[in-house]
Amino acid sequence: MLTLAELENWRASLLGDLVMPGHERYERATRVDNGRIQQFPCFVVFPRSVEDVVFTVRAAKAAGVALHAKAGGHSYAGYSLHNGGVLLDLSAMKLISFDHKETITVEMGALWSDVYRFLQNAGTDKIPVGGACTAVGVAGFVLGGGYSFVSRSYGLACDSLVSATIVTADGAVRQVSADSTSGDERDLFWACQGGGGGNFGVVVQMQLRVHRPRSEKLFAGTLIYRLEDAVDLLAFYNEWSQSLPDEMAVYGYLGHIPDPSSPERLIGILRFQPVYNGEFTAGLEMIRPLLERRPLATELYNLSLPDYLKIVGATTAFAGRSSYTRSGIMEHGGFSPDFTRLCLAGLQAAPSRESFMLWMHQGGKAKTVLSNATAYPHRHADYVFELAAVWTGGQSTRANVEWAFQAGQVLSTHFSGAYVNYIDPLQPDWASQYYGSNYTRLLEIKRRSDPDDFFAFQQGIGSAHAPGPSTPLCLDPLFRTK
Repeated sequence: MLTLAELENWRASLLGDLVMPGHERYERATRVDNGRIQQFPCFVVFPRSVEDVVFTVRAAKAAGVALHAKAGGHSYAGYSLHNGGVLLDLSAMKLISFDHKETITVEMGALWSDVYRFLQNAGTDKIPVGGACTAVGVAGFVLGGGYSFVSRSYGLACDSLVSATIVTADGAVRQVSADSTSGDERDLFWACQGGGGGNFGVVVQMQLRVHRPRSEKLFAGTLIYRLEDAVDLLAFYNEWSQSLPDEMAVYGYLGHIPDPSSPERLIGILRFQPVYNGEFTAGLEMIRPLLERRPLATELYNLSLPDYLKIVGATTAFAGRSSYTRSGIMEHGGFSPDFTRLCLAGLQAAPSRESFMLWMHQGGKAKTVLSNATAYPHRHADYVFELAAVWTGGQSTRANVEWAFQAGQVLSTHFSGAYVNYIDPLQPDWASQYYGSNYTRLLEIKRRSDPDDFFAFQQGIGSAHAPGPSTPLCLDPLFRTK
């Protein structure tokens, strides 16, 4: 434990701020998107410069105090927080610049909403490969791979990473890229392309490639169907989605919404969310087969991607509700009738009607990259599936978590991996599931760049954490971050 004099010296050495428990900024910083997470660091540092980050890393390591960095606060397991450690909250570092050609430079306190707003205000039509949930931080999204509505057009977010500035465990500032002269720095850059957040240092800045969309405005929409029609609809979607051009992505959702005719009552629905990187009329014609299947409700948009995300960008945030999430990588033909029936049975058994299942439609350009070209291995993915238990108030944590875990186990025979950005403290064989054969190289890079494992957390590279099914299910990993 640091003495009061040491804390005051730390505070005086910063351009930014250091706040203690009880301060309003401390309370805000230790709240994350998942309301289930309750972790309380000793204090919070809000750096305003790279030098502040360097000082904090060196001081924490010298004092033997754990340090965790927080950008957007959307780690599903809350790994940006730790009881008794130092929280490095990057929210004051969110400068963005644009070279008016192909790249933007972004400090890692920025959220995707900041990036979209900046590009619009800059008067450019360029777009990033960014998050559909606009409250997500740029840092963790890119470091974990990063699936976007336009990934089928341009690849994953990590494929658009040009360079990263990272403060490593020795307090050194390294700007890493594929063109770095040092082999160790090229390896660090490779690890930043899908190796997960928090493993190798504090990334303070990224240079990201931006892209010109195929038209000034995109076609997008929402089509809602009754849940009882899901088996037939998804059997059609299973093949139809494979015929679509790379510019079209059609996401899906299974869950409950208020009945349009009786809002006090919830009804089960299947929702398709098409986004076409092209003209409205072409996108509309492309989804005609879905329209012919008589949706319960339809909304269609002719907007730029940033404007569309202003409408839908908050719909997947947990916003302080309690949650526990599982994921699965799915390949061609994954939405068989058997799989859909398992989803419907699982959803029917959920203790909370706020719980849901969704998937991102992938493939396209993201699939053309070799599985070992970046740290992100799941290039074969056609869909990335998420199963989320969501609950509020006095509902039972155990009942909701056990439901999601068991439903995920049932569905897992149809999966070929899991998505590290939907990180799950109860995921069996997590290192292989997240990273596949790339884990061996990630482990070697970790041992060279952070030999003392200063940047350690429960599912960090090199962790011995090994959860497995048990009866009753052991929930302990949900309540710790180390």
